[in-house]
Amino acid sequence: MADWSLLVPLVAEAANEEVSTVLWMPYEELRDQASTSLRNLLIAIESMPELALFGVGQIQWIGSNPHQTSPLELAAWLVDISKRPAPYNAEFAVKALSRYVEEGVAAVHHVRPLAEVEYAGEPFTFSTGVVFSRSGGVPNGRLAYKLSRSNGAMLPDSPTVMYTSHRHDVFHTAADAEPDSMVDLKQSASVIDDAILCLSLVTPVKRGVFGMSLTCVCDDAVPCRERWEYWQRMPIAEPILPFEVGTDSLVDADNLVRPFSSMGEPERASIKIAIRHLNDFGAKSSLVARAINLRVAVESFFMDENEKGEITHKISTRAAWHLEQDPKRRAEMRTTFKKVYGATSTAIHTGTIREETFDALVEVAERLQNALREAILRGSLPDWSKVELGL
Repeated sequence: MADWSLLVPLVAEAANEEVSTVLWMPYEELRDQASTSLRNLLIAIESMPELALFGVGQIQWIGSNPHQTSPLELAAWLVDISKRPAPYNAEFAVKALSRYVEEGVAAVHHVRPLAEVEYAGEPFTFSTGVVFSRSGGVPNGRLAYKLSRSNGAMLPDSPTVMYTSHRHDVFHTAADAEPDSMVDLKQSASVIDDAILCLSLVTPVKRGVFGMSLTCVCDDAVPCRERWEYWQRMPIAEPILPFEVGTDSLVDADNLVRPFSSMGEPERASIKIAIRHLNDFGAKSSLVARAINLRVAVESFFMDENEKGEITHKISTRAAWHLEQDPKRRAEMRTTFKKVYGATSTAIHTGTIREETFDALVEVAERLQNALREAILRGSLPDWSKVELGL
C-alpha cells in the first residue's frame, strides 16, 4: 500500500523550483539535468507503482476525452498547487493526487461568466445545483477565464459567474473510455441558462443578465488538469450599465428556478422564449433592436402557438384583463399595449422608433416581467379564452 506522506516533503522542497513542461529534450535527460529537489520528486513519482499511469506518454480519459500525462506534468501540477495560498499546500496536493488515483474519479466544472454583473456576497447555490459566485470561489477559475478570454469574451479580472459541478470516471485505456459517460454540455448549459433567465426576472428590466462563453474545466484537484479542457461559444451580450446583484435577488430567482424547470411543454418553451427576449430588451443595443425583442416577448406570452389574426386586439385585450382589476386602469392598459405594439411594428417595418415612446415600452416590459413571474409560480400560462371573458 502506498505511503503517500513520503511525497509531501519532496513536493514542498521542489516548490522552490520553476517547472517547465516543455520537453525540448528526452525526458530522461531532462530529469537527470534537473535540480536536486525536482529530480528527487521525479524519481519518487517513477518509483511508486500507483503512479505508473503518469508514465511518459501515458494517456488518461475523462469520459471519452483523452489527455496525455508524464512524471514531469505531474510534478509541475504538484508544485503549482503547493505554491497557492491556503488552503493549498504540498499536503493538499498529495492528498488530492491520492484521492484521484484511488477513486478514479475527476471533478469537472462548467463555468459561465456573467457580463457586467457585480456581487459582493458569499457563493449562492440554486436548488438546481447551479452556483453563483465571485471568481475567487470558482474551482479552476483561472483556466476557465483564460479560455473565455482566448475566445473573444471581454472579462474583468474578477467576473461574477455561474457554474455547475460534475464527477466523472477516469479511464486508462481507449477500450474502457465511455463516450456516453460525460454530462452533456448542452444539458449543463441549459441548467445555467435557466438560472440566468430566472435571475433576469427579479432584476431591473432595463438591465439584462447575460452569460458569456461556457467553459468546461477539470477541478484544481485533478492532476494535469490543464491538459483537458473544452469551451463552447455562446451569444455574447451585455447590459446597458453594470449593476449589482444582492442575496435577496438570488433567493427570489431560486424560488422561480425549480417551478420553471418543472413546467411542462409547450408552456415552458413559450415562457422561455418570452423571458429570453424580455432579457434581451435590457441589452446594450439600439432602441429598434430592444423594441423588436420586447414585441417577441409580448407575443410569446399573450398569444397561443397557432393563433393568427387580430394580434393587436387580442394582446391588448388580454393584457388589460390579465394585468388590471380596475375598469379605468384596464382601459389605460389596453391603450398602452396598443401604442407599444404599434411602435414595435414601426420598428420592424421601418427600422425606426421614436424615443418618446420608449417610456411606454419600459412600462410594458415591467408588467410583462411581473406576469412571467406569476405564471412560473402558478405553473402554467393563463387560459386566454377565459381571460378575454373576464373569468
